[in-house]
Amino acid sequence: MSKKYVIANFKMNKTNKQISEYLDTFIPLVKDADAKVGLIPNFVALSLAAQKTADTNILIGAQNMNENEKGTFTGEISSDMIIDAGAKLVLLGHSERRQKYNETDALVNQKLLRALKVNLVSILCIGESLQERNSGLTESVLDRQLSQGLKDVYSNEFKNIIIAYEPIWSISPGKLPTMDQVRDAMATIRSILTRLYSKELAQKATILYGGSVDDINAKDFAKIKGVDGALVGGASLDPIKFSKVVQGFSKKS
Repeated sequence: MSKKYVIANFKMNKTNKQISEYLDTFIPLVKDADAKVGLIPNFVALSLAAQKTADTNILIGAQNMNENEKGTFTGEISSDMIIDAGAKLVLLGHSERRQKYNETDALVNQKLLRALKVNLVSILCIGESLQERNSGLTESVLDRQLSQGLKDVYSNEFKNIIIAYEPIWSISPGKLPTMDQVRDAMATIRSILTRLYSKELAQKATILYGGSVDDINAKDFAKIKGVDGALVGGASLDPIKFSKVVQGFSKKS
């Protein structure tokens, strides 16, 4: 069994000073973690975070990026800039980007293809709204997001892709899904990947769960079949709480 991934999305929180203090506390707490640990701070803090974690077991990622290599895109961040800052991961298609900034599946796909060209590990976020779930559309939404988001992506490129299932209705803070709901969603995602690629790829693909994961329920989510880790929002802002989430997804815990 492969190690779990536990990744923090700080969103638009924490100054450089605050992130430096966070890491001073956090690094010792997870230095022996069995799970793979990732932190995704704001763009301004990427270099600082990468420097402070350079000799640790922590991976640093960016929260978004532009689909173009470079050019006249004021206010945007390129893949090369992310790599130059020392980051190894990039978060793509988060529901907040889709909802608040009108990012489409096609745009997310272009960003993913760009990230793959430069060997950034991409965390592709997917998930349905409460209205879509209540209308019985969860499977069709996930199918659309995966089919269009992974367009022109080859199976051998999946070594640099992590899927993160985040039901929109469970995010920050939302309604906690049942274990069965999460298990069913994971099975649905792997079924879609089987159709798009192969059963072997679907079984090996890394799929995280995100949405109201915290230090209290982490162990419960870690036990769900098909869950390979977590993408954590609010609970990741406290280094002690987040270290407990990491412990919850550790095989040693």
